[in-house]
Amino acid sequence: MDDGNQGPFTSILVTSSRSFFIVTSGVQIGLQYRFRYHVGNVNGWSDYSDVSYITAFAPPEAPPAPTFNSGTDTSVTLNFFPSRNDHGIRVANYELYIDMGNNATSEFRLVPAYSAFLQTFTLTVANANLSAPGTTYRVKVLAVNQIDIKSEFSNEFVFKLGSLPS
Repeated sequence: MDDGNQGPFTSILVTSSRSFFIVTSGVQIGLQYRFRYHVGNVNGWSDYSDVSYITAFAPPEAPPAPTFNSGTDTSVTLNFFPSRNDHGIRVANYELYIDMGNNATSEFRLVPAYSAFLQTFTLTVANANLSAPGTTYRVKVLAVNQIDIKSEFSNEFVFKLGSLPS
């Protein structure tokens, strides 16, 4: 294994077992490490294997909860913020989820109209199946990295459709 910066290889395991599992410590998220091996017997050592590359990563950090931007009695515009840490693999997409409304235990569903990373987005009857004024909804968002690993959900943002006082 190298140091993640294309440095010299160092031995991390010598064993006589036919199978093994290696857990290393001290790796840094975002660095690409090189691995290779060779085997020996009474006749000597083999050549080294081809080099394998492994990038250390973890799921992206959950993005912050959406915040209120503006609203009407039939729509709401929310602000969105990026995940603060991609943990080694670039965030490629965000997904927005909304519940069925007026039920704090209802399931969340994906809002397909929200794609990539939009800093603001307006939820409407057409793109999120919002219903009548007076309905309370919960929304949350998650980050998806380039290899389709998803973060935890953000905290929920709760809003209620209704006319603004005049």
